[in-house]
Amino acid sequence: MEKIKAIATGGSAADPITIGHECVVREVCNSGLFETVFWIPSGSRPDKDVAPAEHRRNMINLHFCEEFIRAQPVPLIIDFSDIDAQNTPTYLWIRQLQEQYPQYEVFWYTGVDSIVPRDDLGGMCEIEALWENVEEVMRGNMIILPRLGYPDPESLRDQLPPWFQYKVLKPKKIIYGTAGSDIRERIRRGGTYEHLVAQKVYEYIEEHTLYREAYG
Repeated sequence: MEKIKAIATGGSAADPITIGHECVVREVCNSGLFETVFWIPSGSRPDKDVAPAEHRRNMINLHFCEEFIRAQPVPLIIDFSDIDAQNTPTYLWIRQLQEQYPQYEVFWYTGVDSIVPRDDLGGMCEIEALWENVEEVMRGNMIILPRLGYPDPESLRDQLPPWFQYKVLKPKKIIYGTAGSDIRERIRRGGTYEHLVAQKVYEYIEEHTLYREAYG
């Protein structure tokens, strides 16, 4: 990607927030491409049963603490607007930020796992199957980041609809990490997971005995 005057925004249920989330945010902040980076924890979603907003907010603040935010080379804004409410669809976030920052291009960033075709979704990827007004999103400024253990984003173009357009941000470091659903399953089964989340987040989960059983 070439240097442009732009801001980047992305988000996640962060249930719980993981080392993988940190890797993605760090790479976007350190890419040298964006003036400001947003990260938006999602609100309630029909496709996910998430932990209470209070716990997710507390874990996010423990991981993305003031020291972490200050260490980034560009302003990093953690926007909690959705976390206590219904989730705002991606296309509406893009519209809102474009109105708020008309002098910038607005990009939405996410990991390659969001565009991998899945058998459980009838051969569609998560974005195509579950996101609202997806053609508007994918005809705009979508950024995909590679992730360890997943196909190269460039190799997936022929498996997606022709209007499914995106740019690839090559990370300076390998992005790794386990999905929140995998961590929750580990916890329910009594498995180890402390290497997949920040130490303070691990301590918080243990203190509040989170994810011992499903929410919803």
